[in-house]
Amino acid sequence: MLFSLKWLKEYVEINVTATELADKMNLAGQEVESLVEVGKGLCNIITGKITKIEKHPNADKLVITQIFDGKDTHQIVTGATNIFEGAIVPASLPGAVLANGLKIKNSQLRGIDSNGMLCSEVELGAAQEADGIWILPEDTPLGVDFVEYANLQDTLLDIGVLPNRGDCQSIYGMAREISTILGSPLKKPETQINEINETCQTSIELAEPELCPLYTGRLIKDVKNNKTPLWMQRRLQLSGIRPLGLLIDITNYVLLELGQPLHAFDNEKIENSKIIIRKATQKERFTTLDDIERELTSENLLICDGKKSVALAGVMGGKNSEISDTTTDIFLESAYFFPSNVRKTASKLGLRTESVIRFEKGVDPEQVELASQRASHLYQELANGKVVKDFKIQKNQNHPHFQNKELDFSVDAINKLLGSSFNQNEMQNTLQKLGFSMNQDKITIPSWRRLDIQELPCIAEEIARMLGFENIPSTMPLDSVIVERQTKEHKLSNNIKTLLINNGFFECQTFTMIAEDDFRKTDIQATDLIKLQNPLTIEESVMRTHMLPSLLKTASFNLKRQAENLKIFEIGKTFISRDQKVSEELHCTALIIGERFDNVYRETDKKANNFDIYNLKGLTNLLTSLGLPELNYQLTTTNYLHPKQALAININKQTIGEIGVIHPTVANNYEIEAYIYYLDININKLTATPPKKVIFKSISKFPQTRRDIAILAPKTLPYNEIEDTIKKFKPKNTVNFFVFDCFESEKIGTDKKSLAFGFIYQNNEKTLSDEEVNKAHEKFCNFLTQKLPITIR
Repeated sequence: MLFSLKWLKEYVEINVTATELADKMNLAGQEVESLVEVGKGLCNIITGKITKIEKHPNADKLVITQIFDGKDTHQIVTGATNIFEGAIVPASLPGAVLANGLKIKNSQLRGIDSNGMLCSEVELGAAQEADGIWILPEDTPLGVDFVEYANLQDTLLDIGVLPNRGDCQSIYGMAREISTILGSPLKKPETQINEINETCQTSIELAEPELCPLYTGRLIKDVKNNKTPLWMQRRLQLSGIRPLGLLIDITNYVLLELGQPLHAFDNEKIENSKIIIRKATQKERFTTLDDIERELTSENLLICDGKKSVALAGVMGGKNSEISDTTTDIFLESAYFFPSNVRKTASKLGLRTESVIRFEKGVDPEQVELASQRASHLYQELANGKVVKDFKIQKNQNHPHFQNKELDFSVDAINKLLGSSFNQNEMQNTLQKLGFSMNQDKITIPSWRRLDIQELPCIAEEIARMLGFENIPSTMPLDSVIVERQTKEHKLSNNIKTLLINNGFFECQTFTMIAEDDFRKTDIQATDLIKLQNPLTIEESVMRTHMLPSLLKTASFNLKRQAENLKIFEIGKTFISRDQKVSEELHCTALIIGERFDNVYRETDKKANNFDIYNLKGLTNLLTSLGLPELNYQLTTTNYLHPKQALAININKQTIGEIGVIHPTVANNYEIEAYIYYLDININKLTATPPKKVIFKSISKFPQTRRDIAILAPKTLPYNEIEDTIKKFKPKNTVNFFVFDCFESEKIGTDKKSLAFGFIYQNNEKTLSDEEVNKAHEKFCNFLTQKLPITIR
């Protein structure tokens, strides 16, 4: 949340630099994420009135203006088309510096002297775009320093307000915090009003006193929708709120200033002079200010008049009671709505307004009336409003949020909890500065902290952060520290990650939420999806059941930015719903695209430089180095893989993953034209596989001997059948075998193929004789011809 330093200084004296203030706030638990300098360098911008406009004699699109600043007249040539005589505008004189760093000098434009420049909101850093020169209100004084007058220079503190600190979501709330940190006095907001002695005819009825325990209304008559002052517009803009007109801007201003949301109704649109706070009926429809008709449930709270609904309580007003240019009387609402009800309503309807942000964390119930009075003061000062004395209020006195809250207080207990040695005076002074009151062994919580402070540890935290964590001595723990053991999955994941990184892969981290459309794009069956009840975006609306969409989006993003050669992987979770139960599975998924090496220029080398499926197959075989059993591969079919290049990875006849080429249609759906090679391994299934026992064997000191076999086999005979037979029945002293030749020719038959195998024989205890090896080898050859439809060549 952004906080204007100048605005904060109106309520608390800050005698340190912005950087020093940020450091002190960080130590006190208020995280200042950054300092934003607005309008830095802007200078020598004044206000002036255009007294005369003449055509430029040498340019059709330029005019010569005379600008009077209250004392002197300045001639400025401009091409602006929205100016007119009598307009008050900001003018940068020679020596001025604009928001983009441009320095203004005396110049000549087509032969005519120009002593400065008329400025737009863009050139002064007040807007991203503008239609022309900034035309200022008629009552703007002439010759003033416009940078100061329009609040064009400021320092914004970007503070990450903690979820439990709703009291700090306002200028006044943060000023109260700074007041305690710096030890400076806190000023009260100006709330003086001159009320007229008239009666407000509108009555208030609390049909839901638990959900709306306090509702106030104030009638303000004869308001003028004047131009919002520049200082107010700028403060709204710097806080991220767009000015909408004075009557609405005042409510937004007080929301930012005091943290209490307000709503202004057009009093003429409130029928039967009634305000009723009730629950909506099931499927009741209501059109909000954004002109969207919404279907409500019986859990939603409504503000109604005598005939219709006029606002969604704590969330957004209604289209049928909004302020317009013809509004003369307003009924100002300031209320306290139960936080959880506002949060549920906003979440269900997908509405995230500034009011919701405050109400859902809990506003200060004792500040509801103060905010109404502060806004009334501003309506009186800026909109010439007449505040009616008859202030309407309905309050549920028995609501727990309005009851004083007391906790037991013990100096010894707090010191024991913190490991500190603070005395009672230190603690008491600190807590009193924070708004707490003490009565012997009891402490009363201030109204703005009732929802936050629950137990003694909460009090201890307040003392520690304000007196300084650095003042608490460090001590060794009395008990031994228990180190959490790594799970099998975690240990294996780290080993696989190291293996992939050592082989040139880059790790990705993506969201576990994806879009339903990703299942269509990847042709993955989308059954029993786990949908989020309140997704932030459509692109993150369901939990992923597969890792592939996440990595394909990452690959597409990188390829569009000329990263053409990719080796990426992610180790993450997938979520599957079975029998109304959600199970999580840990997967490692990898993609490779492009070429192994960059800048390969020889044509012969280029052909061998492209990635292929064997790169990933060889990588998976390295898993055996992690103590896993030997992998087997089997042809498979899936919608998202190429029908001819898809393999299931098996261990002990159980499928633990898959490998293949992404189907071209799926690749095109992600705007990828290159071949994508894909690997997926289920880590949970891997850890369930009994590890291979690693047995040390000493290297044999006796020599090896080799024998070869050339076989003639039908082309229809799969190689893995030959390989499995050799593995199963190979001679006792065979330590290795391999294929070293594959030959096909019409001479041996078009339906035949010739394969040559090399066999390595070795014994760890003696030197094998030729007689022993020949005998075993010959017997094995005869055995192969019996088991397989082959002949020995």
